[in-house]
Amino acid sequence: MQINIKHIAFVILWCVCFVAGYSAYNFQSSPVSQFDGLWSGKTIIQYDNIELFTDIKLIVNDSGKEKGNLVVNFSPYDNSVEPFQTGSTAQIRIIQRKDKKLTFSLENVNYVNKERLENVIDRQLPTGGLLVSGSGWAIEPETIFVYITLSFGEEFGVVLNKID
Repeated sequence: MQINIKHIAFVILWCVCFVAGYSAYNFQSSPVSQFDGLWSGKTIIQYDNIELFTDIKLIVNDSGKEKGNLVVNFSPYDNSVEPFQTGSTAQIRIIQRKDKKLTFSLENVNYVNKERLENVIDRQLPTGGLLVSGSGWAIEPETIFVYITLSFGEEFGVVLNKID
């Protein structure tokens, strides 16, 4: 049986199309691309002497690079505490991905009213390299639950909703 050159060309063309399509599909549908966008949530963080109401915004512009920006505003949860407002911004970089758990670093941390926040929580706040670990679960297509452990040992959970 003689193999026709048309058959060989067809098989080669089919293989090229398959590889190109598969590569394009994997590039477009990375497991983290669904997290691009603005995410928002509120939670309460308990410290030894105070509970802080925390408004969290997570901005993911390019999930492929596994980086994002974090904006956090703090205020007292208890009305009997003297009112104040403070906050921080940071860049997030994922260091390790293991199953559902992420370990990431906060870089270029900037604080608003840092001294007040340090006095309230009775801790020195770092300006970079703070390692934080967390686990995340998708609750719905545009809602995720993240459970975070800070380097000081505080743990809290927050539901983040995607904002269009």
